[in-house]
Amino acid sequence: MGYSKTWVPLNAAARLACFDSLPLHLRPSKAIRAAWKGGHELQSNREVCQCDAEEYLSDNEIAGSVVTSMPDVSETPYSMVEWKQFFQSCARKILQNCKQIAIFYQSDTKTTATVDGTTHMCGEWVDKSFIIMQEAQAVPEMRLVWHKVAHISDSLKFSRAGYSHILCFAHIDFPVNASKGFFPDVLPRGSMQYEKAMGADVAVSIARFLSEQQVQHVLDPFCGMVSPIYTF
Repeated sequence: MGYSKTWVPLNAAARLACFDSLPLHLRPSKAIRAAWKGGHELQSNREVCQCDAEEYLSDNEIAGSVVTSMPDVSETPYSMVEWKQFFQSCARKILQNCKQIAIFYQSDTKTTATVDGTTHMCGEWVDKSFIIMQEAQAVPEMRLVWHKVAHISDSLKFSRAGYSHILCFAHIDFPVNASKGFFPDVLPRGSMQYEKAMGADVAVSIARFLSEQQVQHVLDPFCGMVSPIYTF
């Protein structure tokens, strides 16, 4: 089952006007908005399919680039062991099937441990970038172009890291100029649509980078509440 909807093409000026129409908590920062000006025009046609992401990745070729944030164990019905297998499988399928650029936005998490019947926040630190890099080792045609970090201001949550990884891989046959659409190696995450959403500043930075690489099609197999759709 699925549905689709098409938007009219937007140039950079029109896209900035769209940002102004968003709720205040979804608008990118002034610095990110300024960096976006002058970017290439993008065709903003979107198709949203309601389906199982893992099955979609198994049954369909990736006809462009990928930007995604795979779900945390807390967002699934899986045990930690089952979730790791699911996370590894999805990362592997994306890396194996993508012939352009694959960007992962992932936040590390911490598990609990039960000692003498008492639950303690001192279990396992789950480094999602490490899991993705492990899967990438088995796909030599995909190279790591850059690894950036989005920090969370004033984060005091013990259950999760105060930052998110942004990993960019590119196929060896797809030319990438990392200086085009460059953005800082460490940047603020920006406002969020919900607790585990991609930050607005990160989404806009990634969109601008991909536009500078002449990417025409972007797939997000785990779009959640579709935060990136505001920027692509």
